[in-house]
Amino acid sequence: YVGCTVRTADKRMSEHFQTSENLSKLKIAMQRHGSNNFKKNVLEAIVASTKEELVEKVFDRERYWIAQRDSYMEGYNCTPGNR
Repeated sequence: YVGCTVRTADKRMSEHFQTSENLSKLKIAMQRHGSNNFKKNVLEAIVASTKEELVEKVFDRERYWIAQRDSYMEGYNCTPGNR
């Protein structure tokens, strides 16, 4: 799974596990295997001078990393990026 956040990685991953909105591939896997069995790594840190620039850069890099790791077709991402 590749995702972006402005919060900590731990906070974002815990939100995936706690949300009851839908059963994403990631949530199902976390329930099956336990959230403690998933490693969290920061792939890239983004710096920008405005919030708008930050959002644009972060979403661009999220799409890049999902494609690079093939995590849409072969992983836990439900979209090729940005929801």
